[in-house]
Amino acid sequence: MTAVACRLPTTTEVVLMDHLDPGDGRIERSAVERYFAAINARDVGAIVADLVEDAEWSWPGSGEIIRGRASIETVVARTPTLPRVLVHRIIGGPSLVAAVWTADYGDGVPWRNISLFEFRDGRIVGKTDGFGSAFEPPTWRRELVEVSPLPKP
Repeated sequence: MTAVACRLPTTTEVVLMDHLDPGDGRIERSAVERYFAAINARDVGAIVADLVEDAEWSWPGSGEIIRGRASIETVVARTPTLPRVLVHRIIGGPSLVAAVWTADYGDGVPWRNISLFEFRDGRIVGKTDGFGSAFEPPTWRRELVEVSPLPKP
């Protein structure tokens, strides 16, 4: 395996990293790209297009689990405001793809998130989202860390 040097993206670019075989996971990462593009397009049908019928979404922060493509589509359609999203990184495949992204729900408060997409035969069977509102690092840690700028979608 070859080590890959990378930089953190600072714009709307998406970083695609192949982790073993250059062709491994491309179909799945493309599905994740389509998912985020569909959110920005406010296209509910496209958001759920790559889900299997028995897909499951999980939001551990609130304890919610949504089972089935139809239920997921209903939740998405009833969401009062779909966010604008900015994807920073997509990595993995073929069975698990991770995405790091920022969301803006229109209130000016950016949320930094990570989503884990599970795949079977190129289709999304599960998604787990970790959501977190942005915060300033504590003063005791500032001299020990670098703070990346928080781009907005």
